[in-house]
Formats: sequence, C-alpha cells, structure tokens
Amino acid sequence: MELIIGPSLALIVSMFFAAASGKKNESQIAELEIKVEKLEGKLIGYSKAVDIKLVQTVAPVAQAVKALNEQVGI
Repeated sequence: MELIIGPSLALIVSMFFAAASGKKNESQIAELEIKVEKLEGKLIGYSKAVDIKLVQTVAPVAQAVKALNEQVGI
C-alpha cells in the first residue's frame, strides 16, 4: 500500500509545484518582455539622436577640410 501511495503523492505534489512555478515564470517573462519593448523604443530614440549629433559635428569639419583643400589646391 505504501508503495503506491508514496510515489503517487510525490507525483501529485511535484505536478502542483511545477504548475505553480510555471505560472510564476510566465508572469516574469511577460514583465521582462514589456521592459525589453520599452528599452528598444529608448534605443531607437537614442540612435536617432546620435545620428543627428554626428552629422552636426562632422558637417562643419568636412566643410573646413574642403575649404583647406581649395586653398592648398588639392
């Protein structure tokens, strides 16, 4: 009798624990997915800002190099 009840009870408890931890993991995964989406949005915004600042920085330098090349005759 103990050979049937013990393993059956262990199986039932382990199935309950697996279901409970699975639900907990699903909620954590959903929260992390929301955070990833927010960070992706911020990253796109930062990327656009960096592109604009890079162009603003490089454009005057390129114009200065062009003017120097014209003065030197290259």
